[in-house]
Amino acid sequence: MRALWADLERAGMPELRASEDINDLRAYRKFYENEAVAILARHLPAIPGVVPGVPGNAKLGVILALSSPLAAEAVPALLSEFERDATSLRGQLGIAIASGCGDQHFDAIVRLLRDQRFTIGRAGLVHGLHRMKRRRDEAHAVMVELLGDSIVGPYALAELATRKRDVSRAPRAQVEAFLAHPLPWVRKAATKIIAAIEGAAPRALKYGRTCEPDDIGDGAAGLAETSAGLDASAGPRLLRHVAALVRFEAAALKELRSVLKNLDAGDAYEFDLMVAYEGAHAPLKLWLFSKDGDDLELRAYSVPSLILAIDAVLAKVMESSGS
Repeated sequence: MRALWADLERAGMPELRASEDINDLRAYRKFYENEAVAILARHLPAIPGVVPGVPGNAKLGVILALSSPLAAEAVPALLSEFERDATSLRGQLGIAIASGCGDQHFDAIVRLLRDQRFTIGRAGLVHGLHRMKRRRDEAHAVMVELLGDSIVGPYALAELATRKRDVSRAPRAQVEAFLAHPLPWVRKAATKIIAAIEGAAPRALKYGRTCEPDDIGDGAAGLAETSAGLDASAGPRLLRHVAALVRFEAAALKELRSVLKNLDAGDAYEFDLMVAYEGAHAPLKLWLFSKDGDDLELRAYSVPSLILAIDAVLAKVMESSGS
């Protein structure tokens, strides 16, 4: 650990060195803007779980810090650590890999997913298939293949349920087998896929539209941006705070409330609104996305002054909810 702290200090982050707490890495705002990711990736194999004077599991703290799309350069190191890990951290390593992986990591991820030795530790890796763009069709085929895996099959099913462009191509017979699964979230994912296969009508929206997570940000050029991830249960409370800042059309506000209240796994919505703020009209583009139904990813675009105000609201809501 001394070598790690020394490298971080040389990279211009004495604040981290002073804290002696590996869990502070995620809270350090400039962590992803310099060499810290590369430094952690280089030291990852040598970091033990228990370090005297460092609270919690030191290695887990590093893995959590690297569980971000902003830490994509650490994915090769995380893949190597996934294979050699002999602790209970393989599941979290899979989540970290899924957070930052891309098409270039597809083959390595599929190889690990097919390796039964890694048992339930592969579950987090399944989510990485969602990030494939040029290899989207191949990723879909792998998810279908994994439906037959007794361990990660339910996770592949849940991932298929989030892919609105591909969900109707899922094999109905295999999906129906999950309707009797003992876990409610698995049955819910199976029901959602079958509804898509049958051509169930999408939810009707006047002010918003369903969209793909990959579409987030389209048409927002020239506007300031903010984003956050928080517990889905905090969504309605966040909207109440934002509604105290701006004036929505009544019908638009009602629709937003309904979407936030009923956000399901894999749902993604885009709202392109005009609101009243500080005596003038301002554009407000919102994207709402939930990967598993329990979380909410929000991205907002508007004029800089409104984005600053929304940032303050986000900080308040996240602090009160512990996000």
